[in-house]
Amino acid sequence: MTGRWSLLATLTLLALLGTPARADHFEIHHLEGGTLGGKVMVHLHGDAGAPYFLIASPTPGPTRVQGFDLAVDLSWFALSTSIPGMSGTMPSSGEQHVHVPLAPLSAWDGRQIYLQAVRMDPSNPNRITRASNAAHFTLGDYLSTHPTDAHQFPTALSSAALISQHRVLVAGGGAGSWLNPIGSTSSELWDPRTESFESVPSMSQSRALHSMTALGSVQADEVLVAGGLSASQSPVSKAEIYQPFGSVFRTTGDLSTARYGHAAVQLADGRVLVIGGAGQNGSTLDARAQAALASTEIWDPTFDGFLAGPQLSEPRFGPTATLLASGKVLVTGGLTWRNGAAVFCDTAEVYDAGAGAFETPIPMNVARLGHQTTRLLDGTVLVSGGWTGSVASPTATAATEIFLFVSNTFTPASSMQQARAFFGSARLPSGGQVVAVGGGHGAITNPTALDTIELFSPSTGLWSTLPQTLSQSRHNAGVLEMGHGKVIVTGGLGPSGLPRTQGELFFGK
Repeated sequence: MTGRWSLLATLTLLALLGTPARADHFEIHHLEGGTLGGKVMVHLHGDAGAPYFLIASPTPGPTRVQGFDLAVDLSWFALSTSIPGMSGTMPSSGEQHVHVPLAPLSAWDGRQIYLQAVRMDPSNPNRITRASNAAHFTLGDYLSTHPTDAHQFPTALSSAALISQHRVLVAGGGAGSWLNPIGSTSSELWDPRTESFESVPSMSQSRALHSMTALGSVQADEVLVAGGLSASQSPVSKAEIYQPFGSVFRTTGDLSTARYGHAAVQLADGRVLVIGGAGQNGSTLDARAQAALASTEIWDPTFDGFLAGPQLSEPRFGPTATLLASGKVLVTGGLTWRNGAAVFCDTAEVYDAGAGAFETPIPMNVARLGHQTTRLLDGTVLVSGGWTGSVASPTATAATEIFLFVSNTFTPASSMQQARAFFGSARLPSGGQVVAVGGGHGAITNPTALDTIELFSPSTGLWSTLPQTLSQSRHNAGVLEMGHGKVIVTGGLGPSGLPRTQGELFFGK
């Protein structure tokens, strides 16, 4: 410890020398985690072979050292360097992953931790040659929530996708209600290093109720954006791809059928299956059911466009699509038109990518729209919540069921503690628990927004309501797990259908 404190004194003394930074690469590339009792992972990128120090402090700078205005408080330097991995030498790969343990101290709940790394001269370990970008993150008690800063634009009925560096792309949506949305071209990026939403170039096409599919396994972490309703409330056939390197949207082939309210999922081979939706605008459930589509399309990266896919057994507006461990896709629920009437779908279909066809429809225990499907660690799929009953007078349900891939059947499961639809869900990495966030109940035309959170435990098969709630009630929000159990909640609609202007963080494990 004495040597570390003497180094701090040396750095402070050398501040008068004003050594300039070199122009080479050295950065905090991304961050993960932040749950107290867990850990935070700091990913450093830089040139191999140079000594580094990663400094963490609960108070920000600036602190002037050797010509650098560091964004951290150097009085915490000795504590920082006493943690394994906070100091060392950049490996030959040029990437260093620092695991910082976080004690379960509730007094630190909601506190900000500021981070910055400095690189030292290999021939003179008391001389700084480069300072990294500054970063900070929020600490949170296990199962707690904390609000983020403001969105850059109204994000009602937007979509979100996780991309490289654990960033989140939020695009489209704008304003309006679920039955009367107004599309937007706006987009923004959540950066976990600054815990802020940053504006990025707009899409070329306004859209709401569209799909966004991360293409990380085949296309350098790009995102396919397809379909939706435009600002003039016309169905959209245009598709585009967000490229994170350069932060631009580029064109790709159009959908053959303009659609919105569809599902999209990336297949194991990198193609994207687009399923159902509606082909004409409709501001009532009956109108959307009559406009529902049974067609599917497949985006193929080899020629950057869409091909016709197989037909569903019946049209579906608002279905869910879940990739199974086998590479097949489970499609559940939605809204359809049967025998001259709108009904909620009480069947599921499985797409066999190898055969390029849908298998025989499978009966579900509950007809659903606005529900969630989550693949569990054992490969089964949890189906929860949604609107059910008569389309003329729908009600939110707390009922859940589990799809068993071995028998291609659904079995009833324990109900949620509260009926909810239009909610978000995410599977947590530790134990495979599923968190259900917000949602709505009451009237489907103007749902009462919920602020409650529930947790499903696969080991017990039971749901429990958490004592912690969202800071803002919301439905139709984006919910994504970003690594190490940290979940971001974006946008959505609150009371009176007003767009939510800030996001929230949920701290799991």
